Amino acid sequence: MFLIQDATVILFNSLGQEICVVKNCNGQQLKIDCENLLKGLYLMKIVENDKVLAIEKLIISN
Repeated sequence: MFLIQDATVILFNSLGQEICVVKNCNGQQLKIDCENLLKGLYLMKIVENDKVLAIEKLIISN
């Protein structure tokens, strides 16, 4: 786990389409409202100062 400051979190669907962008993220935890997302595989990219910090898989199984 790492500390982010003024980062942007981008969520992509399995087709690579950008479906959610959360800007100005700070801290060690992030809460994303996934209630409206369909079941499936998503990718979450965390970017800070134009540098990609992480790309993680996110599985929604409602």
